[in-house]
Amino acid sequence: REENMLLKSGKHNWTIVRPYLTYSETRLQLGFFEQNAWLLRAISGKTIVFSEDLSSKYTTMTYGKDVARAISLLVGNEKAFGETVNISCGQSLLWNDVLNIYCDEIEKCIGKRVPVKIVERAPIENYPTEKWTYLYDRLYNRRFSNKKLLTMVGEVTFVTPEDGLRHCIREFIKSPNRYGYSVAEQALFDRITGEHLTKREISSLRDIATYVLYRYFSRETIKEIKGIVRKIIK
Repeated sequence: REENMLLKSGKHNWTIVRPYLTYSETRLQLGFFEQNAWLLRAISGKTIVFSEDLSSKYTTMTYGKDVARAISLLVGNEKAFGETVNISCGQSLLWNDVLNIYCDEIEKCIGKRVPVKIVERAPIENYPTEKWTYLYDRLYNRRFSNKKLLTMVGEVTFVTPEDGLRHCIREFIKSPNRYGYSVAEQALFDRITGEHLTKREISSLRDIATYVLYRYFSRETIKEIKGIVRKIIK
């Protein structure tokens, strides 16, 4: 809708920029899982959960610094006025290939292979906020060309997805960031893999209570328990 407003404006003093899936040393996605859902789990020796429905789909992942550089070359660039530009590295790969790159590099860093449990369908019921990302993005083959971009900014070099992802994995493992880590999310993974809470995941009694709720009870039961607690507090 925003793009249509520009296209119908009758002016050309704008450029529509469409970056796709970017990654960096502080953000590495696996399907719709953010890195603190799966990567911290992996380097602590627990099983990664992934799904067949996503593993066979193509994605296009581009290093964030490359995207930023490309955007900077479009700003004020007359060749880009009134144009819509996809910004990507121009190389696509299967999500299954992404998973293997991650696992290979993690193994090099920590000295052991990360176990992976493949389920038939992504557990999207546990991620209501990611429902539309899953249904209308990740389940489609997302392959992009950057030829139009290069005609506007010249020969910009993009790091290959494999080299970039490996670099970012190494950098993250050097100083892992636990910002955004969710005990509830890990409990849901443990329910699928049959694993249990580790000392690294505990920081308070609240964490233990959260883990027990999400590890052993259904979403409906959790809602009922939360409702009862709210009434008690009131």
